[in-house]
Amino acid sequence: MNWNGYFGYYCDEGVRRAYKDKVGNVAEINLMLTAMLRYAGLDANPVLVSTRSHGIPLFPTREGFNYVISAVSMDEGYVLLDGTAKFSVPGMLPPRAHNWNGRLIKKEGASEEISLTPRAMSKEMISVTYKLTKTVLPKERSANNLPIIMHCLSDRNILRSMRNSISRISKTNTAAWRSPNIPYRTRRIFPSPL
Repeated sequence: MNWNGYFGYYCDEGVRRAYKDKVGNVAEINLMLTAMLRYAGLDANPVLVSTRSHGIPLFPTREGFNYVISAVSMDEGYVLLDGTAKFSVPGMLPPRAHNWNGRLIKKEGASEEISLTPRAMSKEMISVTYKLTKTVLPKERSANNLPIIMHCLSDRNILRSMRNSISRISKTNTAAWRSPNIPYRTRRIFPSPL
């Protein structure tokens, strides 16, 4: 399924049409996710959410919400899922959907307010292997490699320079950047699957 970029808590073309076309809005994708989780025997329900750009709903009215996600009830609480974010982790919503509280709509029509705040911190670890000499310079300076200049004055300056280099790596297109002198690897830590 691919998200067409449209927000909403109702379906435009319908869930069946979205499944057939493999593209849909937020509601079509997440209501389909909720239906699939229910079919699998899980206690799943839709959650109405207001995105950050829409503001915080003070009262549970239809105009206060513009997004829908799915929540699965587990022994330790609710696990929030958003089918529009392809690389999201269960329990971690994309930043656009983090907006204080949501409204869980139960199957029998009752509703309750639930927190959208994740229970665990997200983790991303980046390991960089450097060979330190007095000065480390790439052979060429271009847009495809990262210019790193480190003067070995103290351990603190080296660490600060490495932090700056890593932040520049994460802000640029790392797929295009390759340097044989400075290998690096990225490892993401995810919680265990459901």
